[in-house]
Amino acid sequence: MTLAPSPPLEESSAAQGSIARRVIDVTGLSLTYETDDGPVHALSNIDLAIEAGEFVSLIGPSGCGKTTLLRVHRRSRKRHRRADQRQWRKRRTKRA
Repeated sequence: MTLAPSPPLEESSAAQGSIARRVIDVTGLSLTYETDDGPVHALSNIDLAIEAGEFVSLIGPSGCGKTTLLRVHRRSRKRHRRADQRQWRKRRTKRA
């Protein structure tokens, strides 16, 4: 899989002196499926960081893991969002 980021249209936040907002931050992501024919290494030690305003294309042949990477990231975000909602509810009920 090839990760091909292009620079943002405007000057980057870091260049402007402010801290850029990272919208995707994946480090060391690996995913292996167990099949009857043996393990399938769908993702292996993937690092990906995307800042707000960047345009990124995932380019590669069919079956190289582009969609798998996006699905795993989406599921992770949903889990974090649910955990955040549970924490918010706990704090809210403690105040009441």
